[in-house]
Amino acid sequence: MMYNFKQQASQAFGANQRALASGEWALFCGDINQDGVVDGLDFNDWESDNNNFSAGYFSADLNGDDIVDGLDFCCGRRIAMLLWAWWRHRGDANTNSTQNT
Repeated sequence: MMYNFKQQASQAFGANQRALASGEWALFCGDINQDGVVDGLDFNDWESDNNNFSAGYFSADLNGDDIVDGLDFCCGRRIAMLLWAWWRHRGDANTNSTQNT
């Protein structure tokens, strides 16, 4: 069964999507412990589920294949790097804009 989540936020449970610049909607992941931050504490939860060979619907299953394993860690690591780059760029932009005012 195919389902298109890209049309609107309400198509995912809990409206768990964000709008992209293209007008499409995308699911996001990485905040495994759901504290509002993607950080090392999320790794702890991933590691616990990975060591327990967790299978099924788990927040640590970042790639959605129903298994918590090393592929999720790779996905989570990429998400963390992208977020770091975004925050760094945002900080640089904010710093430059305040210096020019």
